[in-house]
Amino acid sequence: MRGVPLAFAREAIVGGRVMMTRDNQKHHTKHQLSDFDAVSLYPSSQSIPEGYVQGTPKLFKDAIPTDADYYIARVRFDSIAKKRHFPLLSVFKAESDARNFTNDIVGKTMILGKQALEDVVEFQGATYTVIEGRYWNDGFNDQICHTIRSLFAERLKLKMEGNPLQNGIKLLMNSAYGKLIQKPIIKQKTFVRNTSRDPNKIKEHTHKNIHKLITRTMVTEDLALFEEHKAVYDHWSPAHLGVQWERN
Repeated sequence: MRGVPLAFAREAIVGGRVMMTRDNQKHHTKHQLSDFDAVSLYPSSQSIPEGYVQGTPKLFKDAIPTDADYYIARVRFDSIAKKRHFPLLSVFKAESDARNFTNDIVGKTMILGKQALEDVVEFQGATYTVIEGRYWNDGFNDQICHTIRSLFAERLKLKMEGNPLQNGIKLLMNSAYGKLIQKPIIKQKTFVRNTSRDPNKIKEHTHKNIHKLITRTMVTEDLALFEEHKAVYDHWSPAHLGVQWERN
């Protein structure tokens, strides 16, 4: 995905909740605490569902199509029945540059993936009005489920053997999720060298790319490092697949 569809899908990406205590209250604890850290959260999420949705996104308005395998929707919340100590949804406050997880969602408009929307209905009894969205109905590709399970089993084996290669597999499994929601790359760096065949290469590159030039650093007389703006419309990302695994 790229362009407008990608921008829409990225609106549904939300980081994990980091509230450490009930209602985010502070506690002065003097006794020892146990750290219960879950294992392989990202790989686990990718191994459970049906797989990645296939096909191109289709537009819908006012109602979610009944044949949708997956969707990302813009909705307005009309009511919420259960207020939780750990709310499922959040609003982003531009003035503080912070995300606030809150039960105060009535009247607010949000873009959510299928899983997040179903969760807030199931666990907080929310009702909503559908405005618009995009959906997929061409089935699933389940290869990721088999691949992740295979990598997880191999890492477990290497970990029991004390083989440091297990760390490489751990990063590989995590990046299988992280790469899906990679942010647009807005800058790029390029080395340009003058050669005997093209002694004015640096000068020519400067003139040709002056409209996107940020800095030019001469490393030597014949070598320069250019930092330039990169066009966002060139960025491609399957962000909708990252949203698919996400639980707000």
